[in-house]
Amino acid sequence: MPLDSENYLVSQGWAGKGTALRQGALVRPLAIPQKKTLAGLGKDRDEAFPFWDHLFSAAAKSIQLKCVDSDDESESASDDPSSSAGANLKRTSTGIISNRRPVTGTPADSGTNTPEPTLESQQPRLSLMAAAKREAAK
Repeated sequence: MPLDSENYLVSQGWAGKGTALRQGALVRPLAIPQKKTLAGLGKDRDEAFPFWDHLFSAAAKSIQLKCVDSDDESESASDDPSSSAGANLKRTSTGIISNRRPVTGTPADSGTNTPEPTLESQQPRLSLMAAAKREAAK
């Protein structure tokens, strides 16, 4: 049984239509309509790229389980790191795993090591903010 606030207040001696906090102010609060659209909340959810989902699925694909067999030759062959089919993650020039949508049709660089220094890294070093702005502009 929900509590009816008006009946409770009447039973306690309350009478009248109520008063505002200050003299001459509104007695009833303003009714604010509830926002039911996603306008103004950033990107469209259908077009946005969930980079965390891409990174999670790539990391999950790189996990390999080794089954214990009595055959020792098959274990030594599966230990070869070049034969492992790990996920290729694209890294930025600073070595951080990229959160950008992978370009379809182009192979991503290997994500298992830090990128080799290139001609870009031989240029004068930029501040971290300048490097981030340059990377975002690409």
